[in-house]
This record gives sequence, C-alpha cells and structure tokens, in this order.
Amino acid sequence: LTVMGGCEKMSLCGVVEQAEELKFHIQDNLDRDDATVTALVHFGQETKSLTVTRTPTEEHGYDFVFSQNERGVAILEIAVNDIQVPESPWRVEVIERVCLGNQMVANENGECSCSNNSRLINGECMAD
Repeated sequence: LTVMGGCEKMSLCGVVEQAEELKFHIQDNLDRDDATVTALVHFGQETKSLTVTRTPTEEHGYDFVFSQNERGVAILEIAVNDIQVPESPWRVEVIERVCLGNQMVANENGECSCSNNSRLINGECMAD
C-alpha cells in the first residue's frame, strides 16, 4: 500500500487545521482486484469509518478524506479485505484553525468567533 509521500507505521502522516480536509491517495501494491479498503479514525474515545473510493483514473488506487473539528492527534487505521496493512496505523495531527478577521479565534470545535477581549459589532469583532 502506498500513500502520497509514503507513511510508515505510527508516523505522523499529516497535519491539518480544525475542520479542514486532508486528502489521502493510496495504492494497492499487490494489485488485488475487487479489494475492500477501509479507513478507520480513532480520536479520543470515538472511532469512525471514512468513505474510501476507487481512484477512477488509476487501477488499484483509492482515495479518502480526513477531517476533524477538535484539536489533537488522530490514529488512522487502514485495512485491505479486513486485514490491517503493515504500514498502518498512522497519526494525523489536528492543529488550531487560523481564523481570518481581526480579533477572531477558533474554539474547541474549530468554529471562528470573537476572542475574549472583543465582541461582534456590525459583523466584525472589535476590541473592548
């Protein structure tokens, strides 16, 4: 299995801001026909499955997208035909979102709002 740039077991395979997307492309080096590729994300106490799609222009290629609203480190587990691949799992770090606009900061869920020392006036955050 090959990932864009290649990721080794438990290596940091990507850094992404809260609520932004990190796109992965993987290649089945064993060229298995009709393989079932799964991607699981473990974050805190939660586990969720990501949608994996075949790459339309590449035989034995697969794509999926990672996105997380909370800051922290997620563990990404990849399996082919229900068997975890040797390179898996990987780590993905979710960092604080950079909010555009004066006096705006990201909250714990990646939503931009006015900082503690400012308030919203006419659609803009203004310092108190």
